[in-house]
Amino acid sequence: MRRITRFALASGLTVAACAAGAQPAAVAQPAAVELHMLPVQGNVYMLHVGKVGNIAVQVGADGVFLVNALRKGLAERIAAEIKTVTPAPIRYIVSTSPDVPLTEGNGPLASLGMFGATSASGRPGATLIAQENVLLRLSDLTKLDKNPFPGDSVPFDNYILPFKDLYLNGEPIFIIHAPHAHTDGDSIVLFRKSDTLAVGDLFVPDEYPVIDVPRGGSVKGLIAALDKIGTCSWVPQFAR
Repeated sequence: MRRITRFALASGLTVAACAAGAQPAAVAQPAAVELHMLPVQGNVYMLHVGKVGNIAVQVGADGVFLVNALRKGLAERIAAEIKTVTPAPIRYIVSTSPDVPLTEGNGPLASLGMFGATSASGRPGATLIAQENVLLRLSDLTKLDKNPFPGDSVPFDNYILPFKDLYLNGEPIFIIHAPHAHTDGDSIVLFRKSDTLAVGDLFVPDEYPVIDVPRGGSVKGLIAALDKIGTCSWVPQFAR
């Protein structure tokens, strides 16, 4: 099997317990965040958003595919940075977990996609994808009286099978569920032709990973996910 490049897309402000809408103690102001577009391999770039986190960006004539949108207030700057490498519109945004720091900016960034897809609010925009448990967790947060999660940022294209596959920019893309790891809704994204993985908060290079027990995370599940990432044993058989 071909080599697969692995890189982590960490939130940078990991939340240990978001079930009740918990927020990090300090959040960098959007205007103060530096953005840098870095080539990874093949069609894939990493958009480094200062201390806020990283976004995987797959580009091509068919449109732009993003892994995570990060926080609100950054959408226009993120879209502008992506346009430095491609004029194509944002077509898909995948949320790798229900963590607020990874998903809060879904709606604003999706509305800049304007690819003709229909968002949850009925407005044109990029398609928001996630494992079904992300929908359930974030839908619960929208009902909170204090700090409710924005409804237009809840992913509406949800998968319940072990993986969801797409084909974009001449490349198969697999969105694979890692059950009961960091949470119960974690996804790993494989860009097959570029041989690159985006693993969300399953792996954070500068600290121990967070196991969010209230939202279905477990030590056993996280170890299993990391083991599968390391051995590539989770890659669908027909994609090897």
